[in-house]
Formats: sequence, C-alpha cells, structure tokens
Amino acid sequence: MSATARPGHQARFRLQVTALAFVLTFLLVELAAFNTGENLLYLLAGVTLGLLVVAVVVSAMNMRGIEIDRVAPESTHRDDPFIMTVTVRNRKKFLPSFSLVLAFKNEEWRPAAHVAVIPPNASVTLRIERRMRRRGVHPLPPVILMSGFPMGFYRREVVADDARTILVLPRVYRIQRAVLDRLDDSGNRPRPTLTPGDEFFALREYVPGDDIRYISWRVSARLGELIVRELEPGSVRSVVIALDTRGVPHTLEHEEKSERAIDLAASLVVAFLDRQYTLALSTPDHALPLGQGESHVLRALEVLARVRPTEYSDVPDDWFRPAGDLGAAAKVCVATDPAQWGGHGLDGSVRVLDPEEMLHEV
Repeated sequence: MSATARPGHQARFRLQVTALAFVLTFLLVELAAFNTGENLLYLLAGVTLGLLVVAVVVSAMNMRGIEIDRVAPESTHRDDPFIMTVTVRNRKKFLPSFSLVLAFKNEEWRPAAHVAVIPPNASVTLRIERRMRRRGVHPLPPVILMSGFPMGFYRREVVADDARTILVLPRVYRIQRAVLDRLDDSGNRPRPTLTPGDEFFALREYVPGDDIRYISWRVSARLGELIVRELEPGSVRSVVIALDTRGVPHTLEHEEKSERAIDLAASLVVAFLDRQYTLALSTPDHALPLGQGESHVLRALEVLARVRPTEYSDVPDDWFRPAGDLGAAAKVCVATDPAQWGGHGLDGSVRVLDPEEMLHEV
C-alpha cells in the first residue's frame, strides 16, 4: 500500500563561491574607480553589483510557489528495489521554474534527478528507485529541491520533510519443495479442518467475506452476478517456526549472519503458507498464533522485520515450549547465533537449520 503526505516545507538560502568572487570583484573595481576617478570603472562596478542583485531577485522568484509531494510504499524487502514517486508542482501563474535538482538528505541517496523546467501551473512527477539495506522501521530522508538559477551565485533550497517511515521486511528466498517435505515431520498425520479442500462441491452466490480466489468468473459473467465455488472440507498441516534470537555478538560478521538466519525464517514462512499450511511463529519476545493466508504472511514478516537480538542471560533456555495445537505441529528452529547452526537447540530434539545450506536465491 502507499500513502500520500503533504510535507512541511522549509526554505534555505546558501551563498556560493561564485557570488563571493563577484563581491570581491565589485570591491576591487569600486576601489580602483575611487582611486582613479574613471567613469568606466564606476560603470563596471555598477554592472557587477546589478548582476548580484538581479541574481538574488530571480533566484527567489524561481523557487517561489514550489510544492513537493512524495508517495512511497509502506513496506519493502531488504535490498529489494522499490519505487518512490515525487511530484513537484509550480503554483506560480505566469512564471516557470528552471534548473531544479532533486536530492535527499541522505548521502547514500544522492543525486536523484534533475528537472530542466516546470511551466507555470504545472507539475512534474519523478519515479525514483531506491533500496533499504537494513530491516526494521526507518524514516525516509527529507526531500531537497535546489536550484542555482540563474547564474549560480546563490543556491536556494526547499526541504520537504513528511516524517514518513518505511517498514523494511526480511528478504525472501526460494525454498526447494523437497526441503520443505523433509522439514515437515507431521506430514503423515494431517489434521481435519473445515477449511476448503481441493475437490469441487457446489456453486453458490457470493457472500461478502468469501475468498475471491474461489470466484468462478466465467459462470459469474454468464449469470450477471458473482458466483463462488464451494470445495469439499479438506485437511491442513501445521508448522511452528521458532526463531531463537539469543546470543548474537555485536560484530559486523555476526550481524550479517544473523540477517541470513532471519531471511531464512521469512523464506520458510512464505514457503509453508504458500503450500496451505497453518503456521505459527515464535521468538523469545513474541508469539504469533497459528494462521493462514496472505494477511498472516504479512503479520509474520512484520514480526521478523522488528526482531532484535537478545542476550542469553536475558532469556531462559526453555523459552520455547509448544503446547496445544502447536504440540502436534511440525517444528522448525532457526537461530541468529551461527554457533548453533547445524546443532540441536531449544528442547534438544529440534535441529537448528543452517541458512547457508537452506537458502536458494531466486
């Protein structure tokens, strides 16, 4: 989803080196004219001063009436490109705006785009591709629109800060189907449910709240109303993914490896839910109950986006104790501490997966 926000605008004025050079030139010419009394030097000094004044007035008029709107996604995946649109409007009735440079208050995001001219009462929309390198909730840097028009003596800036944030989700990789089958130790005992299965049962009228995937579009088009397919009640398999976030040292190497582990957990979430499993997610500080569907995928990925490492001393070793429906579900353990990879964690019976062996990038 996306949202539009009207940012607060802040104007800035910066004197450039060329303006200082012109001021120095004016002073030298004025001094020479005063000492010699030459009218030509007085004329040259007046022209120099006039250029400085004209540049101030024109640059102010060039940036007057400028508005900036930004539309950005609410979430993206780590290291995946996302598109942000920035609309620059010129509200002046008669005057265009020239030579505008769009940038962001973030050195990694510069430069962004250049706009040669915006006619009066017109707008320009720019599509800008960027990436986020770290998971979590991050503020989007303010938008900076600047111009040195007409002579580069001064740089005027309009800074638009809409205080927007973006949720950066873990990366999602493809998990081979054979790997999922090997992880599912509950595969021989599916649990009967009232959820739709795979076999056709009947047709009926659409009721608000029905899954649109079951709409029969051909029949609906023929009858002029929405018709859905009813399926025979099926069975469902359950899996619980336990993400152990304890004991990650604060070093760059371990931080990168812990991100791989969290990416693995996110990839497993998507893979299992795509195969119609019911899935639960458990971490030392959060428990997401069993669920299905796209909304459950988003909830699980949001939990993983906000995960932070914890110390072993802060969380007991027996923090993961599945009970009830979770007791009969398949159990998959992922740890952010590389020292646990390939061993047995939690209650000693669940093998901790090694992300380097599991992940296969699309």
